[in-house]
Amino acid sequence: MHGGAKWTLISGAALMALGILLMVIGAASAPDEMNVDPTEGVVFSGTSGELSVTPWNYLSVFAQVDSCEEIAMSVDVSGDPYPYFYDFCDASGYDYGDAYYRADGWLHVADIVPNDDYEFQEGTMTLDITSNVEVSVIKDPTGTSIAAAGFGFF
Repeated sequence: MHGGAKWTLISGAALMALGILLMVIGAASAPDEMNVDPTEGVVFSGTSGELSVTPWNYLSVFAQVDSCEEIAMSVDVSGDPYPYFYDFCDASGYDYGDAYYRADGWLHVADIVPNDDYEFQEGTMTLDITSNVEVSVIKDPTGTSIAAAGFGFF
């Protein structure tokens, strides 16, 4: 084996080992749950009304309830259910129980994610929110959004 090829192989193996080490360190330092304050960064609060969103929004919905049995919520666009409303309290839904934020006295009940809507690329969209209890809709507490974090420029 030529000297250049040998050193390329050695440096590649060393970089791979370093990458694995950094991945393990990063995973070990990540919190299991993220505590948030649903009263900061509020974009909507109440039991019913309209919410204007942009394509890059990633919004989290909280309610001051003890369990999912206490809340019934819907998000509509032009009279139809909004497909990018992920209801963590709908037992028949795909996202049931997927809440990942924690807040004292609040329950993370849903996410509203226009960022997932590939047909909505510019401008604003108005969503109609209806709930049987008061909800707090906040901007994603991680910054710009979990979904957009991989792009590196947001």
